[in-house]
Amino acid sequence: MTLIVRFDPIKTESHLRSAIPYIMNKKKTNGFTYSNVGVTPDEITNAFFMTKERYKNKARGNREAYHVKFSFSKDSNVTAEQCLEYAKAWADEYLDSQYDYVVAVHNDRDHRHMHLIFNSVSITGEKFHMARNEVRDRVRPLTNKISKMFGIDEIRERDPKKDYSLAMSWKDMVEEDIDKCIACSKSYGDFKWKMKKKFGYTVREGVSREYGLYLALTPPGKAKAIRTHRLAEGYMPADIEEKIAARRIKVSRVWKRVRRDFIAYEDLSIYQKDFLRKAYAANSLYRKTGSTLHMHEMSVVALRRLKKEYKLLEIEMKEDLRVIKEAEMRKADVDIDRDVDKKHIKVLKKERGLRL
Repeated sequence: MTLIVRFDPIKTESHLRSAIPYIMNKKKTNGFTYSNVGVTPDEITNAFFMTKERYKNKARGNREAYHVKFSFSKDSNVTAEQCLEYAKAWADEYLDSQYDYVVAVHNDRDHRHMHLIFNSVSITGEKFHMARNEVRDRVRPLTNKISKMFGIDEIRERDPKKDYSLAMSWKDMVEEDIDKCIACSKSYGDFKWKMKKKFGYTVREGVSREYGLYLALTPPGKAKAIRTHRLAEGYMPADIEEKIAARRIKVSRVWKRVRRDFIAYEDLSIYQKDFLRKAYAANSLYRKTGSTLHMHEMSVVALRRLKKEYKLLEIEMKEDLRVIKEAEMRKADVDIDRDVDKKHIKVLKKERGLRL
């Protein structure tokens, strides 16, 4: 049984506001969360920013918070309760009860893992400083100490030059990075940009006859890409776009207003959900500028426009022909009337001549 610890800074306010609700997601935690400043994600987030506001002139920097991730190997038999107690003990001793924090245990994978987010500003206004040898001097000894208390093997550090496929599979790491990126993305386009710029992935879109639109993601340090249809369910482009959209909806506002045309996604039938996913995929596919399908769509639009213009021209030509034909018919009628008038004049002249 092995434990891996990973530190990541949270650099923006928007990232922090999305990260706390993400790690406290009930579908992932089943309620195994704890914070020393609140109960709900909103309460905890507000507490973080209240502390920052209180010492805004004293504590400055480009770090809003820190995100620590503890990942157990697949062969570990620790329970969710033990994971939560472990994370709380680690946070209390590491932070010395001086920082706002929240911990959560995720049970949505085949290996348990915990998330810890703590404020970058202490309750006394001090800015958290991570020393150059922080992992060696503080994190490793503390983690080994608490691990022994819980009967867990010593910490195994993450070396960027190594592949920890035995402790955490390559796919699991990609899925975790996707989840993190979704938590701080405003749209599907923003998600792709952040996967490239912030997470260092090479991102490419493709279309499969069997799976439809997919993403091919190449993690940093890897030579081979992995396609999203080879990951767990829920990581296709349509699913990613749907998660981002769902995260941006403020449920409280939606339910305060009575909207008869609104149907929650959970209330849709299986067929409706499938149709909605396909519609998202088609929408994303057609909006992809420069793709073969996009050029085909533009060609179809151009042909339809030409066909419409041709029909209008045909109608105009028929109208012109009808007008010409009517003019010819009127001219013929006039000629006939003129001949009749001439004959009538001749008859009148003869009649007058006989009378004289």
